[in-house]
Amino acid sequence: MGQTENTFENFIITSSNRFAYLVAQEICKSPGSYNPLYLYGPAGVGKTHLLRAVGEVYQNQHLTGIYLSANQFAEEMINAIKTGANVEFKEKYCQVDILLIDRLQYISGKEATQETLYSIIEKRVSDSKQTVFAGNTAPAQLDLEQGLRSFMARGLCVEVPTQGIEETAQIIFQKLKGLGIDCSMGTCKYIALNIPSKVCQIEGEINKILALSKLL
Repeated sequence: MGQTENTFENFIITSSNRFAYLVAQEICKSPGSYNPLYLYGPAGVGKTHLLRAVGEVYQNQHLTGIYLSANQFAEEMINAIKTGANVEFKEKYCQVDILLIDRLQYISGKEATQETLYSIIEKRVSDSKQTVFAGNTAPAQLDLEQGLRSFMARGLCVEVPTQGIEETAQIIFQKLKGLGIDCSMGTCKYIALNIPSKVCQIEGEINKILALSKLL
């Protein structure tokens, strides 16, 4: 999976993401306890951060893992079928200790991809190997075949909603503090009121503040 900057240590906890954070930590302590786990919500609320943080914990424990998007999974599956490596493809995803698949909505309605994923998840659940999905679509709105839908229902689905203004201000405050920039909560709230609450936009605004503090 490689090294990542997204860890549990630098994940900023708010009331909207606390449950997802706690569940993500729990599956690191007790793999298979919520299997599969599906984190869903709009873009920029920290789902990918949590997936990569889980992967980092497994990696530090010298366990094997794969992180990829559902789109990448589908493309790799098609390539495996074309090259006659379908058995090896399935074995690869069945055997890893942790499987992290982001942007699950990309396989909605794709029957062949879902059938392959179902057979993999069935084996993984049987072997108590943890699988974590993330996506921007609620479970009921995903066009999934019955087997996958059943596994999702037997696992745990956790919504990670958009942060409110107070939570966005808290994220900005904590990130600036971590960069050594002293900024009042009032100022952070003003910034939060004038930018979208997505993490990528928050990061961009913080980079702007960091540049201003160095150059002016």
